[in-house]
Amino acid sequence: MRFERLKLSLIVAFLLVAVIPLSGLIYLVETTGEQLIREKVSFQLLGLSEKCADAISRFILERKNDMRMLSYVIYADDIGSQQTLKRHFDRMKKNYQVYLDFFVTDSTGKLLFKGSSPGISADHLVRHGPNIRLSETEDRASDVFLLDYSGEKIPVLLLSTPVYGYDRHRMGTLFSLIDFRHVADTIKTVIEKTGEVYLVNRNGYFISSSRFGVEILKDKIPSSLQRTGDPIAGIDEPIDYRGVRVLHAYKRIDHFNWYVIAEQDREEVLSELFQFRKIILLYLAATILAVFGLAYFIATLLVNQLKAKYRREKELEFQVTQKDKLAALGLLSAGLAHELNTPFADALLYTQMIQEELEENDKDLIRKRLATIEEVIKHGSNVVKNLLEYTRHTQGGAKTTNISETFEKLLNLAEPHCESKAIKVIKDIEPSMPPVKAEPGIVQEILTNLVTNAIDAMPQGGVLRLTARYLPLLEKVRIDVADTGKGIPPDLLGQVFDPFFTTKPQGEGTGLGLFVSHEMTRRLGGTMKVISSEGTAPGRGETIFTVELPVEIEGSVRG
Repeated sequence: MRFERLKLSLIVAFLLVAVIPLSGLIYLVETTGEQLIREKVSFQLLGLSEKCADAISRFILERKNDMRMLSYVIYADDIGSQQTLKRHFDRMKKNYQVYLDFFVTDSTGKLLFKGSSPGISADHLVRHGPNIRLSETEDRASDVFLLDYSGEKIPVLLLSTPVYGYDRHRMGTLFSLIDFRHVADTIKTVIEKTGEVYLVNRNGYFISSSRFGVEILKDKIPSSLQRTGDPIAGIDEPIDYRGVRVLHAYKRIDHFNWYVIAEQDREEVLSELFQFRKIILLYLAATILAVFGLAYFIATLLVNQLKAKYRREKELEFQVTQKDKLAALGLLSAGLAHELNTPFADALLYTQMIQEELEENDKDLIRKRLATIEEVIKHGSNVVKNLLEYTRHTQGGAKTTNISETFEKLLNLAEPHCESKAIKVIKDIEPSMPPVKAEPGIVQEILTNLVTNAIDAMPQGGVLRLTARYLPLLEKVRIDVADTGKGIPPDLLGQVFDPFFTTKPQGEGTGLGLFVSHEMTRRLGGTMKVISSEGTAPGRGETIFTVELPVEIEGSVRG
């Protein structure tokens, strides 16, 4: 499971390292590309609106020049000659189809000539044409207005030019009625599928047709698009009259307050970018799959190598452990005589005592001694059993030890020795302690070695103190075995758990008892420590061996 999590982490890391920079680059390219496209198209639309505005301005200027030239011709001939005026006007209408009709008034506004267009009169123009006076004294152009012409309502524009005589005296005014549809035709431009150019007046009403269908001077652009503050030109990205988001550019036509608007649907402008986005997303998906495959391959390779290395280390560790076991077995084998000597010597002692008591025929005491001999023999058996379990690195499964019961058995074994040496035993065992996670025989073997050493340290008597306490914060049992012997010199205190080290006279100990107990305690997950102070006389020193062993709490070992 640990290696699978490692593999997953490596794959995720590879993906993040590869995909995040790529995604950032794609986002940057797309964002920059979108901005560049919008700016490019917007400025193209602005250029187109300016071009169309210039074309309309030139068109109007040309018509004004036509009117000035015609006014000179009228003056040179006879302003009051109907036939002459008609001939000139018909020729002008024929050459320039933009003209619908002409009218001439004298200086007082009296109509001198009326065109031949049906349903059109000077009064009609005055009533329906905005800002029209029959006595105009300067060049003037009206706003675009609708006029019934041959049964059709068409947008028209009225131009006026004063007519002067030789003495610069104003003789009258020349009016021309222009079909504004011809003006609008000058800006008809098809831009892709959705682009268009159209004209609106100062109030936002259409004065030219739209490719999407509008009614001239009835439909208008949204109020948000109507210009305030007399702006000359600009670009924007609004919602247009169709309710569609567009790229929008406008240019004002001077002297008229008309606006040429060029626009194109934003979606169409960015359609290539959208296609590019799809390609990029497919590329990103393919890249992610490729990176995932590569990451999976590399992660699998690395994890397999780690697994192999882990197995080799475990095998090496096992081999080292086996070597340690063999070395320990050699030491323990050398100390087996020492470990077995104690219970066998006890058995011999109790046998001699029984022989003496047989003479006294004390059956109760004999039974007690026989029971003690049985415990001694069991102890010797446990010594051999624990030695085997130690060399096999096992503690016999999930068995536990009751410390109070272990102390009772231990004191029964130690009682004759304590009595023979006048040793007082003090036992202080906390009741209701949790069991220790260990085989009873192993715990007894550890404590037996400590108690035996304590008794041996007091040949002339003393006090043997046994205490046991539960440490809930550490979840351990603490056992103290203290004696009032001579003590251990400070320079030798650090060697007491070394193999073959002993302070006993030569021939009385192997130096393996404390070493074996210390190793057994360590393998149980516990600790063994010693403190000692020397005395100048028996009963003046003190040595305390402290053992801490983990307890079983709710079926688990903690410590």
